[in-house]
Amino acid sequence: MVNEIEGILDEYKKKPSHLPNVSIIVHQIKVFEPIPGTCYMLTVLSVRNTGAPSIVDNWMMTFDDYPEQKVQKINFTEDIVFPVPNQVPFVYHRSDQLPDKVAENPVPPGGKRVGFILWKLPGFDPKPIFDNAGISLHVTVRAKDVVGNLIVSENKTGKRDDKSLHYPGLQTPASKPDLVSGQPHQDPLAE
Repeated sequence: MVNEIEGILDEYKKKPSHLPNVSIIVHQIKVFEPIPGTCYMLTVLSVRNTGAPSIVDNWMMTFDDYPEQKVQKINFTEDIVFPVPNQVPFVYHRSDQLPDKVAENPVPPGGKRVGFILWKLPGFDPKPIFDNAGISLHVTVRAKDVVGNLIVSENKTGKRDDKSLHYPGLQTPASKPDLVSGQPHQDPLAE
């Protein structure tokens, strides 16, 4: 741990203070199939900046475990609800979309933003993932800082024991008991 911190400090000292020094960490990955044949991935991420203030935009993702898989970033204008049969559904608040949090309001020096990005995986069959519940998924998320530097994420999804759908810095997923049922659900993101 001490060596890791010293390494980070050494890297920080090498960067000119007038430039951003942004990093992205992937904390959690969840795959959902709200209706058969429609698959989404929710990534919980944080953006840190130890340099000059910077916005972060031009988000892209590669599903490292399935490199040929097409991925589409989803932007939405309302909260999304992922119904869970016979359980309280999870609600993700629009205000927690990470691209929105860091595109217009620069991340200040020493600042951190936490949020999520929702990705659609067209044609993806999640059965192998669902059949191996303990499997650790790997993705690479890329974005650009205010001066156009490419930022490549670090994946720390295996570092937490807590695999809940809540992460510090996000609004707690709210419950909507009227949506709880054992019936098939409509795709919450259908266009």
